[in-house]
Amino acid sequence: MTKLDGQILGNNIREGIIRFDDASPLLGRVTGLTNVGRGRSKNQDALSVHMLPDRLVLCVADGLGCYENSEKSAYHAVTSVPQDLAEGIDFVNSCGDVHHELLNYYPYLQKGYPKLPSQKEDMGATTLVSAEILGNRLTIANIGDSRAYLIRDNKIIFSTRDQSILGLMFLTGEVKKTDNWRKNPYRSVLLNALGSPEKEFDYIVNDKMVPNPTGFPLLETMEIKKDDYLLLASDGFYMNLTETEIANECPRHHHNPEWFTDKILQVIKNGKTTEGIEATHDNFTFLVYKHL
Repeated sequence: MTKLDGQILGNNIREGIIRFDDASPLLGRVTGLTNVGRGRSKNQDALSVHMLPDRLVLCVADGLGCYENSEKSAYHAVTSVPQDLAEGIDFVNSCGDVHHELLNYYPYLQKGYPKLPSQKEDMGATTLVSAEILGNRLTIANIGDSRAYLIRDNKIIFSTRDQSILGLMFLTGEVKKTDNWRKNPYRSVLLNALGSPEKEFDYIVNDKMVPNPTGFPLLETMEIKKDDYLLLASDGFYMNLTETEIANECPRHHHNPEWFTDKILQVIKNGKTTEGIEATHDNFTFLVYKHL
């Protein structure tokens, strides 16, 4: 097994910050944090940064609160996917492996039910957004509703599509971004998650509604340019910031993750975002990377 150089945070830590020392080539280029937020007893988010010999791999995962111990699933995902990529396994097969492990080896524990005889321990289900940067090529694999944003010249030029009922309603035009979508009852109803017992989900791919196997990531490949910023974030992060703040503040404060902690905790305390939208009481996690 290839030994990886990187950092992993998760498994129900109250707060953790990604930092690199002066000898690291990632100093000043990658920062991030995870925080339990306010109003939650557990932090079910996780994140990781790994330097492979020829590429950088970033991961953010958000364990589903409807399952027991989903923080373990999130940690498992951000640990296993970079290891698989280092071994030459691609995103699709790596996510498939993690999905089947969570279903068969670490199946989720339903409240009031005993463990299965084959069950090593109980986990749950999780979202995952992961990015691989190889030279100037960026590949993003997304499962669920954690997000990736590519920011150029203080503008969001790309963001992933949420694999949720609300995300599908955006694609069909039933709901528009100008609507108050944050309060939509379908916002948190996910269609896809690692470890979900559902067999498949319907989603629009290449302008067609098609069935996709659960645990299958939606992939996007694009060019990343000098001075671009890549943000990976759980919904507790992007729900408490406006897109204008994301586009402006990630470049401005990418070296200072504590700024985002203070900002989001203040939004939660005030109960409203700067646009007057109701705050989300949730764990929040992000990674931001500057491309040189």
